[in-house]
Amino acid sequence: MRRSERVDEVDGGRHGKRVAERRRGRTEAAAYGARMAALQEATARLAAVIDPDEVGPALAREAWYAMEPAIAAVYIVEEGGSTLRMAGALGVDEEAARRFADVPLDSDTPVGEAFRTGAAVTYKRSESAGRSPAGEADGLLTSEFETFLALPLRMDDRAHGVLALAWDRPEGFDEVTSELARLAAQAGTMALERVQLFASERAARARAEAARERLSVLARVGEVLAGSLDYHKTIASVVELCVPRLADWAAVDMLNEDGTLSRLGVAHTDPVRVALARELWHRYPPRMDSPYGIPAVVRTGVPEIVLEIPPGMLEERLPDPELLALYRWLGYRSSICLPLRVRGRTVGALSLLTAESDRRFGPEDVNLAHEVARRASLAIERAHSFREAQELSRHKDEFMATISHELRTPLNAIVGWTRMLLGGRLPPDRQRHALEVIARNADLQTQLISDLLDVSRAISGKLRLQVGVVDVRGVLTAALESVRPFALGRDVELSEEFSEDPGPVAGDAGRLQQVVWNLLTNAIKFSPAGGKVSMSLRSAEGWVEVEVRDWGEGMQPEFLPFVFEQFRQADASRARRHGGLGLGLAICRTLVELHGGTVAAHSEGLGKGSTFTVRLPLATVRPDDRPRTPALQERPETADGPTVESTASPLLGARLLVVEDEPDARELLATLLEQNGATVHAVGSAREAFEAMPAFVPMLIVSDLGMPEEDGLSFIRRVRALPPEQGGGTPALALTAFAREQERGAALAAGFQAHVSKPVDPEMLVAELARWLADA
Repeated sequence: MRRSERVDEVDGGRHGKRVAERRRGRTEAAAYGARMAALQEATARLAAVIDPDEVGPALAREAWYAMEPAIAAVYIVEEGGSTLRMAGALGVDEEAARRFADVPLDSDTPVGEAFRTGAAVTYKRSESAGRSPAGEADGLLTSEFETFLALPLRMDDRAHGVLALAWDRPEGFDEVTSELARLAAQAGTMALERVQLFASERAARARAEAARERLSVLARVGEVLAGSLDYHKTIASVVELCVPRLADWAAVDMLNEDGTLSRLGVAHTDPVRVALARELWHRYPPRMDSPYGIPAVVRTGVPEIVLEIPPGMLEERLPDPELLALYRWLGYRSSICLPLRVRGRTVGALSLLTAESDRRFGPEDVNLAHEVARRASLAIERAHSFREAQELSRHKDEFMATISHELRTPLNAIVGWTRMLLGGRLPPDRQRHALEVIARNADLQTQLISDLLDVSRAISGKLRLQVGVVDVRGVLTAALESVRPFALGRDVELSEEFSEDPGPVAGDAGRLQQVVWNLLTNAIKFSPAGGKVSMSLRSAEGWVEVEVRDWGEGMQPEFLPFVFEQFRQADASRARRHGGLGLGLAICRTLVELHGGTVAAHSEGLGKGSTFTVRLPLATVRPDDRPRTPALQERPETADGPTVESTASPLLGARLLVVEDEPDARELLATLLEQNGATVHAVGSAREAFEAMPAFVPMLIVSDLGMPEEDGLSFIRRVRALPPEQGGGTPALALTAFAREQERGAALAAGFQAHVSKPVDPEMLVAELARWLADA
C-alpha cells in the first residue's frame, strides 16, 4: 500500500473516532439535558409543595426518577430533636422502614456524617475492600448495595436533614449523577425552607387570630359582667361565652354558706350533653373532702391545671363504674380549674375542659382562663359590695328613723309636761310628778346623745380610756346597783355569783361599768315580767370572765353574727316592742376591745334567752397601785378631805365669770352658781368677758366654745396671753355641746383646764367647780 493510502487510512480512523466521540457527546448532552429538564420539572413540583409532611416523600420520589437509584430516602430533623426521622423513601421495604425510621445525629453512618459535616458523603463497595462503614446501624448500607451517596439538606447554617441514595451496580453514579443529586438536594432544601417559612407564617397568623379571639372573649366577658350586678346571671352568661371559643366545656360552681357547692352554670355546644352534665351533678354531688377537682380548688384556693389528662387519672378519681364509663364517653382531654376569690376568700371555681375537639390547653389558654376568673371574681365582689352598701343604706335609714323616734319620744314628754306646768293647769300634787317625768326623759335624751357620741368616737378611732388598775368586783357591784331600780320596775330578779376574786384588770373603771350596765339593761329589757337576769364573775388562765345571762326573748341564730354591729337591730320595724338606738352592744364591743378583751353572744334561739360573755386580761399590779372603781371616781374630794356634798354652799365666796351666748343657758348657769354661794358675772360674748376681767377679777371662768364673732378657743387664748396679775392664769372650764374627742383636745390645747359636755348634771358641775377652786 502506498504511503498516501496509509495516511488516508489513519486520517480516516481518527476522523471516525472524532465522529463517534461527537456523537457520544451529543448523546450524553441530550441525556444530561433531558435529566436537567426533568430535574427542573421536579424542582417546580417541589416548589408547589406547601405541606411540610409532603416535602420528604416528594423529594424522594423526584430523586428516584431523576437518578434511578435502588433506594431514595429523605431524613428530616425535628427542631430541637436528637435524631433524623425518615420522612419519605422509595425502594425500602416496610420492615426496613420501621426498623431504621430514625438515625441518631451522632451515629457513625454516612447519613449522620453528612448531617454533622454539611458535606456530601460517598461510599463505593469496590473501593472499601469489603468494609461497611455502618452495617446494621445505617439500614441502607447492606450487602446488596454497591454505592451510596448522602447529601446534606442545608441552607447556610440551618441543617434540615439528609438525602440518601443507594445503587446496586458498581458504577453507581457518575459526576453528572452526583451533580444532579446535589441540585436535587438543593431544591429539596429550598422546599423545606419554604414550607417551614409558610408554616411559621401560618402559625403566626393562627397565634394572632387566637390572640384576637382571646381579646374578643375578654371584651365580651367584660361587657357581660359590667351589664348587671346580679352575678348569678352574669357569671352564667360568662360560662356560655367560654364555649367553644376557649373550651368544649365550661362550668362555675359557688360555695354555699353550709359548705356545699351549687352549680351556677354549665355550658356546651350540645344541649343533650349539658342536660347530662346537670344530671350527673345531681346524681353524684362532689364530696367537699375530695383531694382533687373542684372541691379541692374551692377548699384550698389552689388552681388545678391538667394540660394532658393522663391514662389512669379518671380511674383513680372515679371509683364508680357507671360514672367512669360516662366520663370516658365524654372524652375529656385537658382541664383547668381556677378558684374565684373575693376579699381573700375562695367563693367558687371556674372549670374549663376540652373533649371532642381533641384540643389541649396551652399557656395562652391558661392565662386567658386566669383573666376570666379574675374578672368574674371582681364581678362577684362588686355585687357583694353593692348589696352590702344597699343593706347598710337600709340600716342607716332605719337607724335615722329610730333616732328620730327615740329623741322625739322623751322630747314629747318634756314639752307636754312643761306646757302644762307653765299653763298652771296642774294641781300641786301633780306638779312634782311632772318635774320627775321631765327629769327622767331629759336623762334619757342625754344617754341617747352620749351613745351617739361614743359611736362617733369609735368610728373615728378617738375613743380614749383613763387607764388605771380596776377592781372588777367593784365595777360589777356598782353596775348592779345602778340598774336595780330598772329591774324592780320591770319585775325582773337580779342575781350575782362572785365565787372568787379574780384580781384587778388594767382599764377605765367608768367605761367598764358602762359595758356591764349596757349588758344588764339589755338583759332586763328583753326579759319578761317575773324573769331572771344573772351575772357571774370568774377567772380563767390569766383572764377575767364576766357573764350576763337572761332567760328572755333570745335571738335567731342568723342574727348572732351581726349583734355587735352598728345600725343593726333584730327588730327594726315600727311594730317593735323595745325602744333604743341599737348602739349599746356596738359600744360594748368597742370598749372591751380597747381593753384588750373580747365579748361574745350566744343564744339557742327565740324564746331561749341570751348569754353575753366578756373576757378581760388580768393586770400586773405593783404594790403601790390602788384599784379604782366608778364609785371612787365619782366622789371628788376637796383639799380638806370632806366631800363637796357635805358643804352647804360649796362655792361660797367664789367669783365666777360665765361666758354663754344662749340667754336661757346663761341664766340657768348664773342661777345655779349663785344658789351655791358664788358671785357670778354672766356675759353673752367673748368680747364682753375679756372687757370685764380687769374689773371683776374672776377666780374661775366657765365658757362656752361655740359663740358668734369670737369662739371660746380664741377667747381663752387671749386670756392666757395676759400676765398673771391681770388674770392670765385664771383656771377655766369649757362647758359646751361640742362633745367630740377632738374638740375636747382642742379646748385643753387652747388653755382650758377641763372640758365638760352639755347637758350636765347641776350637782356634778358644782362639784367639779368646787374641786378646781380648792386646787387653785
